[in-house]
Amino acid sequence: MPDFPLQRNLAELKKILDSDPTSIEAANRYWSALASFGGNDVRSGGYAIEAFRASALASEEGTVALARAYQELFAALVRSPRRQAA
Repeated sequence: MPDFPLQRNLAELKKILDSDPTSIEAANRYWSALASFGGNDVRSGGYAIEAFRASALASEEGTVALARAYQELFAALVRSPRRQAA
């Protein structure tokens, strides 16, 4: 059963980001919420672009924030066990 308060919180953070898409602070909060959504890390490259695209296009700091998000994804992949082929 989905945890609706978590979904509402994530939706609220996305709404805040949508209202000011160049805000690195809003992007970071959204990105952090995706990292612990229901106890799972659901971040992906698509979410990184969604969160940081506008700020990366608007400023050097935003570009750095997008690069950091991709570094975090890579680090999470390296720590995750690889699936075994069937």
